[in-house]
Amino acid sequence: MLRNCKVREYRDLLAQGRGTEINQAYAPIKQAPDVAFLKDIPVQILRNAASSAYADAEAARKGISRFPKVKGRNKKRSGIIHPGVV
Repeated sequence: MLRNCKVREYRDLLAQGRGTEINQAYAPIKQAPDVAFLKDIPVQILRNAASSAYADAEAARKGISRFPKVKGRNKKRSGIIHPGVV
């Protein structure tokens, strides 16, 4: 969910010509009322999702890969969890 929100945010910034404002911050997304459940998720997992989306967007801006897509609800989901986080 966080990754999809970040990808949408990146697309909006690029469409407005503000691509230099792309960042890894996830706190504004976490404050949105429609995704209030994100407050219960450990910050390490949120940080990893935001970092992954940022790396994908930067690779696309450099021409290394395509721009990240929003993942559908029925697709396989994954996340990076390091030992001792949960």
